[in-house]
Amino acid sequence: MNPTTKDATLFLGRSAELEAKLGKLLEKANQFNTEQSKILEIINRVNDFNSLKAELTESVIKVENLAKKLIHKTKNKQQLKKLPSANEKDLTKTIQILGYDIVSQEAENYLVSEFLELANQVKNRDLKKLIKNSAWTALIAKGIAEMLDYPELSDAFFAGFNYNIATILIGLGDNRSYGEIKQMTNKGMDTISSTEAIFGFSPSEIAKRFLLNNKFNESVVDVVCYGHEHRNKEENKVLAHIVHYANAIVHSINEDKKSIAEIWGASRSHFDDLNLKANFNDWSREIKLIFFKLIKLENEV
Repeated sequence: MNPTTKDATLFLGRSAELEAKLGKLLEKANQFNTEQSKILEIINRVNDFNSLKAELTESVIKVENLAKKLIHKTKNKQQLKKLPSANEKDLTKTIQILGYDIVSQEAENYLVSEFLELANQVKNRDLKKLIKNSAWTALIAKGIAEMLDYPELSDAFFAGFNYNIATILIGLGDNRSYGEIKQMTNKGMDTISSTEAIFGFSPSEIAKRFLLNNKFNESVVDVVCYGHEHRNKEENKVLAHIVHYANAIVHSINEDKKSIAEIWGASRSHFDDLNLKANFNDWSREIKLIFFKLIKLENEV
């Protein structure tokens, strides 16, 4: 279980009761918290060319199932002789054979698969959809970021992954309160007000505590915590646009059952805001490739 850390600047003046309530919520929702910080560490190692190979290997070892998948992938792809269980020597060789980019992609795929599996285990239908949509949003946000030549692809991935993290944490950690908030919003109350009425703190505060615990970049924290309110810092506007649009695409396809062409027609102005260096056919093809990847991952779960 990941210990909660103190964010003094955000929670200064909060009562001990509210502090305890927030900490308890995060602990109860810990199943959603387990691997993100480990995967982020791996991706950061891959992207840091000054990082020693041994440090990357050590990070991968922390995610045992991912380590086994990488070795299995190496066996299949390179037709190597049978390797023993995942130890540092074998894993270092595996990483060298696969290459850094593939290790990073497999780490992201692993996280997406884990959350798709979590979605399958959740009984609440709305929460199940929200967790699944998070996995979809992560990959689509990264795809959009690639088309934009946005430099921090992992920020787009994790900001998309956690865009609705506050609601998910409430659903996983306190199903009764999740239902009460849902009832309030169905009657016309906004999510921020209903969450504050139930817990005494806002969704942004829940999300920020979770993201700080997992050591995400400030840009990810900003987009996740304030993206729904459209009050991001100016330097994060591009990332906010990417994630907001990715989330809208996923919602339109999974909730409203719209086609890519319908989404394009309905959101042309937002698409233009992104200033993508791609025409609609290129855009459509890239998004479809991401969908095929997601369907493949879902079938493997």
